Amino acid sequence: MLKSKFYRECYLQTGWIPMQPLVRPIGLGDVCQIHHGCFQPLMNIDQISLIEDTLVSPKIILNPIDWRVNDGVQQTFCSTERVVQEAAFETQICEGESVEQEVYDNYSYWTKQVLSFAHKGSFLFHGDLPECRLILNWHKIMDDAILKLTQTHYTFRDIYVVTGVATVDDWGLAISGEPHAQLDMSAETQNTDLFNLISHKTAKTDQCKNISAYEKSNNQTAYFFKAKKLVISDEMHDRYLIRLLENQRDLSERAIANWFNNNLLNLIKANELNLATTMNFFNWVDASLDDVERLLGN
Repeated sequence: MLKSKFYRECYLQTGWIPMQPLVRPIGLGDVCQIHHGCFQPLMNIDQISLIEDTLVSPKIILNPIDWRVNDGVQQTFCSTERVVQEAAFETQICEGESVEQEVYDNYSYWTKQVLSFAHKGSFLFHGDLPECRLILNWHKIMDDAILKLTQTHYTFRDIYVVTGVATVDDWGLAISGEPHAQLDMSAETQNTDLFNLISHKTAKTDQCKNISAYEKSNNQTAYFFKAKKLVISDEMHDRYLIRLLENQRDLSERAIANWFNNNLLNLIKANELNLATTMNFFNWVDASLDDVERLLGN
């Protein structure tokens, strides 16, 4: 997946996981699963009648420096020129008569740049005006969410709940499809910064070589998220690990090794998980780089 580097570096630099595609909306409290490399909302926790309503923060402004993400891209050429758009006129009084005089102060600036991409999958991303909203009382609703998502309303075992959503407005993303790719582009601005140029509203591609993708906002917001993942609790993990090791005689060494790479919840017997025991079985952890890898299909 050519976007792999972008996903990883974006998460590592910003702490936020990009949606796939970026313009797919995601909402606070969305209950999601990962299918075929997509983070797919199934419902919202508002629909499961939690005892306490979710408390949502106002919009929080994020550090714009974090949203300048680059891997293997250099600006190898940049130039700015002034372009006269049309003639403008001003009226002057000369010896009692009004005279129109043509002036040329109605102009714009166009900046051209050439971007060179070192490797396959090298990318440049910039998002402007980053902001987010967060669930503020997760600690008060997480137990109730476990009960209703695993027992009373649904029987989920592999699920995420979105606890933070970040957005950027003007954004741009360019990714190389082969080593030594090149993107020639221009925008109606005096700014020569490579990040601001790639996400500028007027940015356009003049020429490209081996570029896999060049995506722009086109008045569409880009979405990123933080989430909690439902996992087996430490207590139950240890209990089933011991059970697995105690049955080594019935399993080959390879089978036991394979179990270590799988969800130990699969060892639960039908009569062990119920309303009375479910709180001991599950816990929530932050979605991490491991989950980014799941999105990438790894």
